Amino acid sequence: NMGVPYEIIHLIGQGQGAHVAGAAAQKFTEKTGHKLRRITGLDPAKQLAKRSGYLVGLSRGDADFVDAIHTSCLGMGTRMRCGDVDFYPNGVSQGVPGAENVIEAAMRATRYFAESVRPGNQRNFPGVPANSLMQYKQNDGFGRRCYMGIDADFDLKGDYILEVNERSPFGKRTPAQKQMSYHGSHHSN
Repeated sequence: NMGVPYEIIHLIGQGQGAHVAGAAAQKFTEKTGHKLRRITGLDPAKQLAKRSGYLVGLSRGDADFVDAIHTSCLGMGTRMRCGDVDFYPNGVSQGVPGAENVIEAAMRATRYFAESVRPGNQRNFPGVPANSLMQYKQNDGFGRRCYMGIDADFDLKGDYILEVNERSPFGKRTPAQKQMSYHGSHHSN
């Protein structure tokens, strides 16, 4: 009601805050009948309980586009898909290169996203759909390359893997992977 168009609102939440962003977007839709444009979950936390009347987790459909960056899947975060697209820097693991503990690993998602917002760095984090880091490293990812962070395409779907550096700048800006197999990915003619 204050004149801010809902189409430009982008909620960003880290850890449990990612789930709060999802709940806020759900409430916004309930009250207005409109969906927010985007939610970004930064290492969404594990949900311990989902009883009625309690906060439910971030999920696809909470906004027009939901993306998540998972940096401590086997630590403080969750490995469960939370968005239309979920990014797993260096695959599903307890942490990421250079992080000394799970808390630092969880916070790396925030640092990666912040790096992607800086002018000239929007495409520092190229990834491809892959089922594992091994598949990614063998150049056997399938589908198209995309970018993690602020420049993520709103039509992305699925799980994407990419490599990151141990220290800032974290993005590798690697070239597109050679596409060797498709494993059921959809093609448009």
